[in-house]
Amino acid sequence: MKRTVAITVNYNNYKDTIEAIESLLNETYAYYRIIIVDNCSPNESIHMLNKAFEATHQVVLIKSDRNGGYAYGINLGMRYAIKHIEFDYFLVINNDTITDESLNKTFIRYYETNKTAKIGLLCGKIYYYDDDNNNKRIWFAGGYFYKKKCKGRHYGGGEIDNGQYNEIKEVSFATGCLWFFEKDLIDCIGFLPEEYFMYYEDLDFSLKVQKNGYKIIYIPEAQIFHKVGASIALNDEKSNTKNLKTNLSNTEKIIIARKYLSFPLRLRFMFWLIYKNIERFFRYLFKHRKSVNTFQGVVEGIKYNI
Repeated sequence: MKRTVAITVNYNNYKDTIEAIESLLNETYAYYRIIIVDNCSPNESIHMLNKAFEATHQVVLIKSDRNGGYAYGINLGMRYAIKHIEFDYFLVINNDTITDESLNKTFIRYYETNKTAKIGLLCGKIYYYDDDNNNKRIWFAGGYFYKKKCKGRHYGGGEIDNGQYNEIKEVSFATGCLWFFEKDLIDCIGFLPEEYFMYYEDLDFSLKVQKNGYKIIYIPEAQIFHKVGASIALNDEKSNTKNLKTNLSNTEKIIIARKYLSFPLRLRFMFWLIYKNIERFFRYLFKHRKSVNTFQGVVEGIKYNI
């Protein structure tokens, strides 16, 4: 019997995390272990999570010594699992999600019946959590690397699901909200990149997977529901303002461009990014609003030592 270790990261959001873990525990094919990494939450998260799952041997709670971002937390959980647990697969999932009861089973079945394919990541169909079950809106149905703006984009975002994304296919981007992969993938390509505090580690890891000759496969039968924005809203001071969020985005896009784009594409992207930042500055100025200095993120991205 194949064993899966599920990993999620909590920061100040124990209520959604508890609901997410309960959905994992209710799946038909049990996870061997479920690891919650608390990213040094300043509230009562550790106490509440421990209280909720102290009697459940499947759940392991790890408290980080700092909030190092999403990738840092996931890597902490993976390092613990590799060192202490015998297993086959990782499921990486956001803490503000609810899973379909057959998620683990669906992913394992696909891997076990496609052993000759060089699969890196599996991803699934992700719905908005609050929608009517009869008119489910898609948040993610596979994705692609949009080189012009150096970002990952979703197929199907905001569309009502009428079966238009029910085909298994290879994609070039998988959101870090839901990943499934063999443990051995980490031995081959390494852990998640930690230079991104949030938002772009999933794009980097997707590109890294493909750069090393592995495929990313979208499995529409693997489904979850996502409370979009819940975990971001509760994250720390680095994402509390629009200005800082834009700076983070600029820095991280430039790091992606420097790592994965050819020189001509990188040059085109930089011209576009500088133009958009100048435009944003004057738009705010002419509307008599507080100016937004987003060039700090551009400078940090250029100076970053890759």
